[in-house]
Amino acid sequence: MTPQRQMAPGQTWRRTQRVLIVDDAPTCRETLTALFTDWQWDVFEASSGR
Repeated sequence: MTPQRQMAPGQTWRRTQRVLIVDDAPTCRETLTALFTDWQWDVFEASSGR
């Protein structure tokens, strides 16, 4: 089941978007993580495909 998060006070619930960021450069991962977190996405990170 997909987690849900309230959008704003007084609005209805929505499904939480998720993204997996895979990059070997830590600064790129951090930048993308901050961007998606600001958009209220659930972010998962990996430094490699393994």
